[in-house]
Amino acid sequence: MAAFACFRSSTLLMVAVLLGSSAFAQHHPAHAQATGQPHSTAAVGRGQVEATKTIGYQLLQDYDKGESLDTVAADFALMRSLGIDTWRGSLGWDDYEPKPGQYDFAWLHAFASLANAYGIKLRPYIAYTAPWAADGGTDENYWNDPPKNIESWYRFLNTLARR
Repeated sequence: MAAFACFRSSTLLMVAVLLGSSAFAQHHPAHAQATGQPHSTAAVGRGQVEATKTIGYQLLQDYDKGESLDTVAADFALMRSLGIDTWRGSLGWDDYEPKPGQYDFAWLHAFASLANAYGIKLRPYIAYTAPWAADGGTDENYWNDPPKNIESWYRFLNTLARR
């Protein structure tokens, strides 16, 4: 586990180095309007070109339910120190509904609270069919099978959204 944490930290450090050497200057459009300065600029060829979009930095990292929240907090602190303000990752259906109608969102709520405390925006995607809901597709990997009853999927999404 320590090796994995070291790998994750070194990966974030590598991202910081790459971002630091970027040719782009990061400016939020609201700042540009308030100051009268252009949005973002990029060095292209011999001159400067105004960018049409704001550049943001994200981290794609899955955290499984039950992962140490101390590890998550350390990652979020490192992300903020590197200027990364958005997390992107998956939420596995079976992590939060291990059996039909049995929901457990306690870890997810703690995760979201940590993100808020560190100023990290969350952009999750919901994925991976729960084993009990899988239809038995063309391979042994239940998680990429469609659900045998789409109503189960809708019920999970509705419950997740309400919590």
